[in-house]
Amino acid sequence: MKIRLIVYTIFIILLGHSCDAQTKQRTFTKIDRHPAVAGRFYPKNPDELSKMLKDFFSEPGIVPVNEPLAIIVPHAGYVFSGSVAAAGFRQIDRDRKFKHIFLIGSSHTMSFNGASIYSQGDFLTPLGRVAVDTLAQWLVDHNKFISNDPKPHATEHSLEVQLPFLKYWLKNDFTIVP
Repeated sequence: MKIRLIVYTIFIILLGHSCDAQTKQRTFTKIDRHPAVAGRFYPKNPDELSKMLKDFFSEPGIVPVNEPLAIIVPHAGYVFSGSVAAAGFRQIDRDRKFKHIFLIGSSHTMSFNGASIYSQGDFLTPLGRVAVDTLAQWLVDHNKFISNDPKPHATEHSLEVQLPFLKYWLKNDFTIVP
């Protein structure tokens, strides 16, 4: 019970600050993050990808009793883990409107201290653009252990492979803090 209270408190604090972050005007050139593993971990063709996701989401699964605060899903190639990932995403109310979706992933390509948030631009997927929330840059600006170095994200797949699931499953627009 205490953990849930702490999570809510931190989340509410971050939401309060995000309003301030969104009102700040930043002047920089956006550099969108292009897919690094499309065509290898999942189909690059939008029609093939949508069909694959439709098949994963149509598999029978457990109906959630309560909506989770977080889900943990695999990030391997879809032929290996797509059904399991879809079962996790299916726990989310697809009609709900989300202010921020935090994606936390491991780094397979390089090591560094702290955390790295991609805040230079949006993520591109075969199913369309996924907007990076302005809260991402606010977190970088206000936390010494968080960097916005794009190098750890350039070829990393752990977050990228989650985005088509979110784009397919959620009915409302959303932003991410990657």
